Amino acid sequence: MIFSDLANFRLELSKEALQAAELLLKHKSNRAAVNRMYFAIYYKILALADKNNFQFSDYQQLRQWLESTLVDKQVLFDSDVLAFSQIYKQAHELDYMDYTDVTDEIAAGLMTKTTMLYSRLDNSLNKETDDADKEFDDELIGSNKILVPWDFSPVAEYALEHAIQFAEITGGYITLVHLVKKQSEVPEALHKLHEVAENVKLKFNKISEVVVKAGSIFESINEIASELDAQMVIMGTHGITGMQKITGSKALKVIAGTQIPFVVIQDKPKNQHIKNILLPIDDRKEIRQKMNQVRFLSKFFDVTFHLCVPSTNIVDGVKKRLLNNVAFVQSFMKQFKISYEVHEFPDIKDIVAAVSLLSNQIKPDLILIITTKDISATDFISGAEEQKIIANSQKIPVMCVSPIKAKGYRISSGNS
Repeated sequence: MIFSDLANFRLELSKEALQAAELLLKHKSNRAAVNRMYFAIYYKILALADKNNFQFSDYQQLRQWLESTLVDKQVLFDSDVLAFSQIYKQAHELDYMDYTDVTDEIAAGLMTKTTMLYSRLDNSLNKETDDADKEFDDELIGSNKILVPWDFSPVAEYALEHAIQFAEITGGYITLVHLVKKQSEVPEALHKLHEVAENVKLKFNKISEVVVKAGSIFESINEIASELDAQMVIMGTHGITGMQKITGSKALKVIAGTQIPFVVIQDKPKNQHIKNILLPIDDRKEIRQKMNQVRFLSKFFDVTFHLCVPSTNIVDGVKKRLLNNVAFVQSFMKQFKISYEVHEFPDIKDIVAAVSLLSNQIKPDLILIITTKDISATDFISGAEEQKIIANSQKIPVMCVSPIKAKGYRISSGNS
């Protein structure tokens, strides 16, 4: 990408402002830090405006351009424009009010928004894709709806917190889904669910709709997700307890057979942002289908993927497939400039044991797995590997991707 001399100059000013903001924040100079945060974003936007041949004379014209052009094109999202406005407002007030400052907590929050927005603008400025890649991106991101199955339990509230975390970064909208046994129960349940949605809107104004239907979660949630063209489903689980030890995890039963990613959680978010993702690598060819979600997550989150590789001291055929998968994933990461680290466990052949050990070491924010193809009742009873990972004792959220048939499957990589 070629920029004008003026745009390059502004990009350099933006970089210097961000570095200054980080240093000032470290030394508790919050007032000056907020000022530098604003200019780190402002100069970056100026460079983006230069790239798009846009000129403006005041802040209102700039904001209108951000909303009417960049948000519509999904270069930015409403949440990005709001974040910039908050940074601008705080910096502006500090410039014109003597003897005022901001608390460490507010300054740290603004720094987080600045860093995320800076990264989003940076990705936009340096994005170079051909028509095929653009088509792939459109297919990958697709709908911006995030479904949250709701049963009025604490774990459902945890799932909603995770959904909000995702939606704030991806610009998504949340749909709450509740299932009842009888059609006659729908009106009352719908009233209660609307109350939940209204309470959530006081903090997060992106609840797009609520859905109440009579049916079983095993059958209806996938149907609803498909009807609404959901981007993902985020659901809570109590792990494998009671009779589930015999019949299998309810979460896995719901996930089986769907082509929509499920994020299964057991607890509220432990960190404000997703930074470390554990990626188990085994010998299955379907594992390559996880790369779509790897790319999706890397587009929105500043993350490092941790490749978990069990012992290769196994039979030749399995060993070859495992090493080929490791090479493929590494090549994919390099191609799309995605940060990653490889963790090998030469003495552990069981992928579940390797995942557990690595989880204790790096404390990941998310585990990304591919589920068993054509999972059967036997898998539920004996305990499929992903069932054990979903119900991990560390209560780490797990994103599950179900394998699809090879026909029509498409992944953007020169090594597939």
